[in-house]
Amino acid sequence: PIIMSTKDMTIKGVIPFSGNREDWFIWSIKFLAGARMKKYKTIIDGIDIPPDESDATTDSVEIELRVRNDKAMFDLILSCNDEISFGCVDRAQGSAHKAWTNLKEKYEPSTTRGKIELKQKLKDRTLQYNEDPDIWITEIERIRYRLVFLLRDLSFRSFALSLYGRGVPDT
Repeated sequence: PIIMSTKDMTIKGVIPFSGNREDWFIWSIKFLAGARMKKYKTIIDGIDIPPDESDATTDSVEIELRVRNDKAMFDLILSCNDEISFGCVDRAQGSAHKAWTNLKEKYEPSTTRGKIELKQKLKDRTLQYNEDPDIWITEIERIRYRLVFLLRDLSFRSFALSLYGRGVPDT
């Protein structure tokens, strides 16, 4: 059942997205895990393509694809809590795959500039004197994972791995 609180507009089973680029990576992994469980990940990925709404169909497979697309759109619309991410979904005109593509284009660093910014963030991130090392290591690993995932060429992977041990202060 859907439970909505009018106070904070949260809906049970929907993972909210803040619209902050820093939150995208974790939110997208959680959203895709939910999409897999709710059986619409192949719609979001563009593997299964539902027919247009204007197409009259009685084919049960095509109807099922539309239903899965609608579920995905429902979750995407309810997840996006800011105007920009909501706009990415809204301008997809009912296509969950297009909505997901719009969000990825907006929040995933796929441009050279975005990749350079991530690379610089990894390079500059040092462990501060009173900082919890577990939190620092987790952040470094997350940045490194994002870079390795985004840039699959061997030379950059080697670079990212070489930076992994940097920034630990002498004790």
